[in-house]
Amino acid sequence: MSTPRFRQGTSRLIAMLVLAPLLAASALRPLSAGDEDRIYAKVTLREGAVLEGFMRWGGTETAWVDLFNGNKEIPEEHLRQYEELVPEAERKEDRPVYFLGFRLDDDDNDSNRRASQVRFGQIRSIEALNRNDARLTLRSGRQIVYRGGSNDIGRSLSSTVIEDSQKGDVKLRWHQIERVDFQAPPQGALSKAGSRLYGTLTTDRGQEFTGYILWDRDEALTSEELDGEQDGRDYSLKFGDIASIGKHNSWSSKVTLKSGEELILTGTNDVDDDNRGIYVEVPEWGEVLVPWERFQKLVLTRPDKPAGYDAFAAAKGLRGTVEDEDGTRHTGNIRWDNDESFTWETLEGENDDIGYSLLFSAIQSIEKTRAGCLVQMRGGPSMELEDSTDVNDENHGIFVETDEGKRVLITWKNFARATFE
Repeated sequence: MSTPRFRQGTSRLIAMLVLAPLLAASALRPLSAGDEDRIYAKVTLREGAVLEGFMRWGGTETAWVDLFNGNKEIPEEHLRQYEELVPEAERKEDRPVYFLGFRLDDDDNDSNRRASQVRFGQIRSIEALNRNDARLTLRSGRQIVYRGGSNDIGRSLSSTVIEDSQKGDVKLRWHQIERVDFQAPPQGALSKAGSRLYGTLTTDRGQEFTGYILWDRDEALTSEELDGEQDGRDYSLKFGDIASIGKHNSWSSKVTLKSGEELILTGTNDVDDDNRGIYVEVPEWGEVLVPWERFQKLVLTRPDKPAGYDAFAAAKGLRGTVEDEDGTRHTGNIRWDNDESFTWETLEGENDDIGYSLLFSAIQSIEKTRAGCLVQMRGGPSMELEDSTDVNDENHGIFVETDEGKRVLITWKNFARATFE
């Protein structure tokens, strides 16, 4: 029996109306691609409920390459070694630690705590121990305790949302969380909040950084909006519709849409000199914070190879050879600044107002210079860093447990270079 033409036409119309939103969404993201580079987890609440889905942690962390921040305690053994091996006259007085205008150490002046950070892709689980502390289990199986020190932990945790398939978007507070278990999202799964921003940022001096973007220390996803005005008209543009953002002058930006339309926007901290800076999470070697003064242009794209959860290998202990100014070389397990002992940890520094957090796993060598250090990345760029206790004369020394079983300390004064395995 043939179908009446009226019904055929009606069926086609209904199908088009149903499919139209899906087709529009597919134009923004390829159907074959998923948000595998987005943070995904199973969250167990203290009340017993279990939620599962994509997460936005602490308001800004949405991708596996993003950094989880806190304060970790230096073991008493390490503190004793420092006192035993460093002459009293050369010991560094613990003082508040600032980096890029932010205080990094704990504000209770507890001298055995140091700022620490680890990529979400290196974390297997997070347990809420109390109102301020968290136990992290890393992919390697090693456990570390972070005792406050950032808005990623405890009462300071803000705007943490999980996209649960049954309950929708659920906003979580720290006191509700018992445990978070991270895992790769289902193949092809898409977050309702959009994909993580990705692109290439160029500075005013021609440096290029390619990676995941956090604009104005705030906007991280394609669904979020860049605000500004042109000729008295207000605009709120979804980042997913933007092809590039370039500095027009200190108080305005040239925004080019994927449609080809160009706008000169001003009037908000998204597009003028009140912008708080742009983070670039470079998958291969770490994090960069570019201030507005150094920013020139951002071209938004999609990664050829997204940094999914399974792309992160278990971290190892830090090993290599440390040479002092007399040319004596010591090979073995390294503890940098009496603090960093593992490849998941980061070396902090600044150059030309740009802040760097470099993964020790990606560092080939560090050589002392007059102002700080020259850091050579494996198969990548070299950069001279300064203005951090990791790379200046406030460094607490480089400890080496040598392969011969000796414990050696090279003070910063006598340090020349380190090469990592």
